[in-house]
Amino acid sequence: MLTISQAWNSRYSEQKEAHDLDRAICYSKGALVMCSRHPNLISAPNVLGDCDSTQPKLQEEFDISEDGGHNSKETFFPQNPLLPLALRQLGDYLLTRFELRRENHDLDSSINYLRELALFVPGDLDRSGSLTQLAYCLLTRYRNRGQIHDLEEAIRYNRQALLLPQPSQEPPTTLCNLGVCLDYLQRQKGGVEIIVEAAACLKEAARKWPLEHPQRASCLFSLGNCLMSKYRVQHRMEDLEASIQCLEEALSLQNSDNPERPSVLHNLSVSHQTYYEHQGGMKNLEWAISRQREAMQQFNAEDQDRELKLLSLGWCLLRTYEQQGSVSDLDESIRLFMEVRSRWSPGNQQRPLVLFRIALALYARYLHSGSLQDLEEAISSEQEAVLLQSLGESEGSGNLGIYLWSRYERLGKAQDLEKALEYMRRALSHFSSADPQRSKLLTNLAQCIWSQYRRLDRIEDLEEAIKCDTEALSLQPVGHPLRSTTLSDLGRCYSARHRHPGASIQDLERAIQYERESLGLRQVGHPLRSVSLNTMGAYILKKSYMEKNTDLLEEAIRYHKEALLLNPIGRPRRSFTLRCLGGCYDTQSRLTGNTAPLKDAIQYYQESINNCAPDDPLLVTSLASLAFVMMKAKNAFPGVYSYHDAEALFEQAVYHPAATLKDRFQVATSWITEGKEAAGISAYQACLELADQFIHLRPSVHSRRQLLSGDSIPRTLASDAAALAIENGDLHKAIELLEQGRTIIWSQLASYHPQLHALQDKAPELAARFEKLSTQLQALALAQNIEETPKQSMMEEAREYRVISDEWNTVADQIRQVDGFANFMKHPSFSFLRQSAQNGPVIVVNLGNSRCDAIIIMNDLDPVVVPLSDTSIPDTVRTIINFHAALEKGSTGRPGILQILRMLWDDIVHPVVNKLRELGVAPKSRIWWCPTCIAALLPLHAAGPCRSNQPNLPDIYISSYTPTLSALVESFRIMSPTTLSHHSFSPRLLLVTQPEAPGQAKIPCVWKELQRIEATVPLLDILQNENGNNQAVLEGLKTHSWIHISSHGVQDFEDPFNSCFRLHDKPLTLLDIIDSRRPDAQFAFLSACHSAAGDLIRPDETVSLASALQFIGFRSVIGTMYAMADIDGPQVAEEVYKHLFRRVQKLDGVEGPNPDLLVDYRDAAEALNIATKALRDSGVPVERWINFVHIGA
Repeated sequence: MLTISQAWNSRYSEQKEAHDLDRAICYSKGALVMCSRHPNLISAPNVLGDCDSTQPKLQEEFDISEDGGHNSKETFFPQNPLLPLALRQLGDYLLTRFELRRENHDLDSSINYLRELALFVPGDLDRSGSLTQLAYCLLTRYRNRGQIHDLEEAIRYNRQALLLPQPSQEPPTTLCNLGVCLDYLQRQKGGVEIIVEAAACLKEAARKWPLEHPQRASCLFSLGNCLMSKYRVQHRMEDLEASIQCLEEALSLQNSDNPERPSVLHNLSVSHQTYYEHQGGMKNLEWAISRQREAMQQFNAEDQDRELKLLSLGWCLLRTYEQQGSVSDLDESIRLFMEVRSRWSPGNQQRPLVLFRIALALYARYLHSGSLQDLEEAISSEQEAVLLQSLGESEGSGNLGIYLWSRYERLGKAQDLEKALEYMRRALSHFSSADPQRSKLLTNLAQCIWSQYRRLDRIEDLEEAIKCDTEALSLQPVGHPLRSTTLSDLGRCYSARHRHPGASIQDLERAIQYERESLGLRQVGHPLRSVSLNTMGAYILKKSYMEKNTDLLEEAIRYHKEALLLNPIGRPRRSFTLRCLGGCYDTQSRLTGNTAPLKDAIQYYQESINNCAPDDPLLVTSLASLAFVMMKAKNAFPGVYSYHDAEALFEQAVYHPAATLKDRFQVATSWITEGKEAAGISAYQACLELADQFIHLRPSVHSRRQLLSGDSIPRTLASDAAALAIENGDLHKAIELLEQGRTIIWSQLASYHPQLHALQDKAPELAARFEKLSTQLQALALAQNIEETPKQSMMEEAREYRVISDEWNTVADQIRQVDGFANFMKHPSFSFLRQSAQNGPVIVVNLGNSRCDAIIIMNDLDPVVVPLSDTSIPDTVRTIINFHAALEKGSTGRPGILQILRMLWDDIVHPVVNKLRELGVAPKSRIWWCPTCIAALLPLHAAGPCRSNQPNLPDIYISSYTPTLSALVESFRIMSPTTLSHHSFSPRLLLVTQPEAPGQAKIPCVWKELQRIEATVPLLDILQNENGNNQAVLEGLKTHSWIHISSHGVQDFEDPFNSCFRLHDKPLTLLDIIDSRRPDAQFAFLSACHSAAGDLIRPDETVSLASALQFIGFRSVIGTMYAMADIDGPQVAEEVYKHLFRRVQKLDGVEGPNPDLLVDYRDAAEALNIATKALRDSGVPVERWINFVHIGA
């Protein structure tokens, strides 16, 4: 029976007829059954005769089932010497049939018979071989079903087999199989030790296989795969190189009809791909494609791994396109990926892999063609893949980040950029510096951060992008496929840094160096060569203009013209190239003084616009560039071009819906600074509106102030806008523009506290939503300095701010639809602003670059302009510098201070006083100064001839200041009846004294100041020394409408929002004050240094401790412009409070109800005027009494 079985198997091996294998298995089973019943019959020849005629009888007699098992309940006769052979032979044949038909019951039966032989049957002379074969069957079942217990059992049997004696000439099959099993185990469980042992086993097996042995190729194949696994774990290039070497040798030992050859070709292709990903080199890609195509020819259509081969070939073709730019490679790649996707249903565990590849290929086609549909499909495919993949996967989220970034670049939606950064940072955290994926993620992250820099104009974003690109470049040796991209991005960052104040020419030189190397890597045929050519041309153009070098200019033109040849009509990059050429000819005209090149510039710019998609964000640059050139060409070619045409182009650019806010704002600022001839009031209005939106992108007041401290927003924007309106005779518009463009941060904070009483009656739900959102926005705005916030938290806060801000704007729009609220949260009109003059004239001092004026606003008259022809911004800057220099000199500087006061009188104040007299403003009336721009730093209130017998301004009128007209209107707002009844007669004053704050010098006269106030003010709550801590003072602010603070005041000129009063435990910062809003507060006396100091960097923002008190509700505030003399505090305070409380009469300690006893905070300006006059009369130096100023009502 065994002999017959062997004969049928031999014929099967020769002729490959499946029924021969079936007969062999049938006779093997019969032999095994006979072995169990007739121990001596098994060796008898021709027991069954012809199998074809006797097979049914055999099944019936020995109860052989159709599924390959046997139903005999009798046990085997261990004494039968052929029993081991029968079990081994049947197990082997069943394994062969499984490999032919892939029917699981054959494999299960094979394992059962071999396990019986290995574990329970004695007398097996080849026990090592039986254990090895059992282990191999278990490995096969693991490969088929993926149950790890089969793999672990296989490893155990292989180890047992290795412990048994091995014949001296026996091939190292067991060692090889163990290595393969361990390789699979490592892929399941991970662990460096496992893969190291696997590689050691396979290396030893390969060493022992004879060179001519047919199984040596299979062992080398396994070793090559194992070394590839080891590379993926340890990232050692020597393992990858050894893997390729083993697979190449295995391939050389195999005939073309070897069934293992297609798998060797495929894995060899994958190894070459991997080598390319790490080290680059087109030769590796070419080898990978060649091997994969050969493998595909040898695989049949039913091959279960066909999809993986298609996927691998598609990937190689995609990478080839990225290097050589052949669209046919890209199209074939997409076709192969799509075929695999159609074969892998959503339930397939490997479906995310093909979805990732489809997304990459579609994204590449988007970059080539500009089709938004390709980008949307790439994002959709990537998102599906991320949802299907395991949570630990990070590559997908990194790719999704770059796709969302591209959509942001195209459509400008901030949420896309925020999500992109989130995905990128999350993905990067999963990869160490040794992982080849890290450099790609760093490059992509740098691109996202670059976009954030362009959106928010934060230098720290630019520095972070440089840091990411620099690290990425260190991980990308020459030949790496991403090296050219990283070099180009790094150059772009250095070029941008070169535009910032204080930058070095070395930044531009670095940019040129990096882009030149990138261009060298992008040879003819590279899809990004035109990008490098354009970028290189732009850098050389910039350098040519700086050095006035026409040779460099010609070089730039050559770069752009070569790029134009690579971008025929229809290519999305053609518009950019044409714009670059326009810039070159514009520069040529400027360098040579020849106007002829302007026509070429106009032609290129017009063609750039014609080749630009309407939704392209970069269209804004072409429009603006054409506008500038048209303005230059107007004079060169009379009658051909006009300012009107330029103005229309500027307006189209500024309101281009697809452009980023930053780009639109930059065009607007260029329009009013470089294109003044075509800039009317509408240009300034657009610029002011965009400036407000641009600043509002920053969540915190710190970051907004940081933006304002730079040069991106012109410091005289509002003043120049008003100057143009004055020139046009429109004083109402001038006043509206000044109000819109000054104290922007305060105005934005004030927008979080609108009056909602009327809205609550008409639309209570909208009012409640708006109030809630406003509270959330203020909390974010008053957050601590962003530099102290971790990067991830900063991103989360920025995203939270944007979401809330968008909803806040949406609700505001909805409120404007409510009847009577059409102007809700809009910039105030003149009819509202003129209410600031209800108690006396307001003088707006406007210093613009084109003209300087004072505008007098009266409650019952039209505004009156007083030209200040002897004043200019440069002269005023020198005056301020001289003023502070004189203050620092002390007594020796007093003549200089007097000279400055005389100059202010002659140039500004005296013309205004004369006009006020003409208008009938009586002497000793109150007047309010609202100085703009750097005029806010001048002591206008103290101006005068400063000569005996000649009155100075304090002798003529009682001066106060207001940062804006809206703030003054708010100060005049009638308080609630409850507050009036509570404070009508004698308010309770909160007195905060801190003579000895930690780390500060002692203030000697604080105690004397307290005594004099106690003697004057009837109702007093005192917080001093340790009781005057931060929390106690904040609580006092909420419960007292009158407050006096006597302590060290500190003005932080770098970031005024860090200014503070020094208290016992910790400083009371300006932000602390802002967060303690008190709508019905009345009067604050800030007897501290610098409490009303101006903002030296942005005077129009007037960020000071005094302005903070005014913002939270204090209607009347006294403060100091600079460091005060300690000795003056008691005297000024005494005189001020004497006047304020002059009508208070104490009748047996009980206040009477007589209205004449009223204490009015509006008397504070008159009280300060009296107090400073007392100082003057006592002979104190001029710099001491002019220090005190009054702000508000």
